[in-house]
Amino acid sequence: MTMKSVILLGFAVGILWVPSVGWAQTGKPKGEKKAPRAAAPTFKEQQKQTMASMKAIAVAWETYFNDFNTYCPAGKDRPELKWGNITPEELQAVLVPRYIKALPIKDGWGNPLQFAVQCLPKGGAAYTIRSAGSNKAWDGEAYTPGTRTLKPEKDIVFSNGQFDQRPEGLSP
Repeated sequence: MTMKSVILLGFAVGILWVPSVGWAQTGKPKGEKKAPRAAAPTFKEQQKQTMASMKAIAVAWETYFNDFNTYCPAGKDRPELKWGNITPEELQAVLVPRYIKALPIKDGWGNPLQFAVQCLPKGGAAYTIRSAGSNKAWDGEAYTPGTRTLKPEKDIVFSNGQFDQRPEGLSP
């Protein structure tokens, strides 16, 4: 073998070998990939999470009602169904851990859920849970039961065992 053929053979092996391991241009072994980025949740995923949290709270709250015949903490009657008249801390005190392991207090967007309760000394009771939706702003004070919306910024509202306002196409 001549010197010229040794150089050509070495050159040919080098050309074939470098691309096969993937180091030619990247400096990284072939096949090594960047770590995947966690995808941001979609509006539908955030809505589903919010609805699931509301249903879990409602089941716990209704079970509490079955045991005590009220949605209010003991001795705290609330004659008006008014937003924010029961705090998450008050609700946690009566529901956790007996009725729910941990009380969800934020919606799928990380906004605080808001609670309202009505308890009358001689019977009658109601509760409502609402999320401000993606825009973090309340739509108003009153909601029409059965309302469906395609807009993620709209409030999601659960009241007395049903969704008064919820996203269209998502089953409760």
